[in-house]
Amino acid sequence: MSDSNQSGGLPPDLPPEYAEAYRRGYQRAYEQAGGGGVDEGSYDAATGPAHRAAVPEPTTQLNIDDLFSRSEPGNVAEETERDERPAWMVPTVLAVAALALILGAYIVGRAFSSSVASNSASKGSGKLVIPSSAAPSQGGSSASQQPGASYSGATDLARVTAAGATCQSADAFDAGGNKISYQPSNVFDQDMSTAWRCNGNGHGDVLTLTLDHPMQIGQVGLVPGYAKTDPYDGANRYAENDRITKVRWTFSDGSSVVQKLDGSAHNRSMQTMRIPVTRTSTVKMTILDTVSGPRDTVAVSEVRIGRVVD
Repeated sequence: MSDSNQSGGLPPDLPPEYAEAYRRGYQRAYEQAGGGGVDEGSYDAATGPAHRAAVPEPTTQLNIDDLFSRSEPGNVAEETERDERPAWMVPTVLAVAALALILGAYIVGRAFSSSVASNSASKGSGKLVIPSSAAPSQGGSSASQQPGASYSGATDLARVTAAGATCQSADAFDAGGNKISYQPSNVFDQDMSTAWRCNGNGHGDVLTLTLDHPMQIGQVGLVPGYAKTDPYDGANRYAENDRITKVRWTFSDGSSVVQKLDGSAHNRSMQTMRIPVTRTSTVKMTILDTVSGPRDTVAVSEVRIGRVVD
């Protein structure tokens, strides 16, 4: 008896109950593999299921581009849409977007500038003016001045009737033994060798001048030290005393201006500043800053208040 399992031999006979199960399993496997149905009449229990005839190959050759088109739906439509899009569309869209950005930035910048200008105007409405120091100029008239602008017309010396101060140095003597006093009225006596003087650096000290009547003024100024040379020993009192470098002028309507001054020991001149035309009956001068000299005293030889000439 030959070995039924020998390589190349026929499979052993199957019992009928196994043959039917084998046929059904084979049929299902073939259907799942895409082979279609199995002809039930072609099965033989001894030889197994009959082989199907060879399936003819398709006569139409499939283009590989078609495979990609089918595997990625929408590619053809998208390509068609891109082909049909006008060539000018993308540059136009970019140009419109850039124009919109520029226009938006311009609008925001104008709004910001208007806001800053509005805030500056509101802060300047209190008549606090801080112009730079300048020499008086001649010509023009008060009628030609713009609101808030410094007066540039002619002025003359306003008449001061009284002066007071928050401090005053005690009387002293010059090199010849002559008595010297330092009362506030010395600032409008038109004598440079006299002065209002206080002990210390003068910071915060106030000199108040009363005019003979309310008037319009357009100029203020002072000699910011003791402009005297002692006739007996030649001592330079201007260099010995502190010199004023900054003051605030305040008027009876509540407005004020700040004036900066040259504190050099060699500049004894009257230092004036034009201001916006202001109607006032009093002028207060507050010392804000000084430069030190050998003596611990500060002085003002003369003050000038310029009345507007009509």
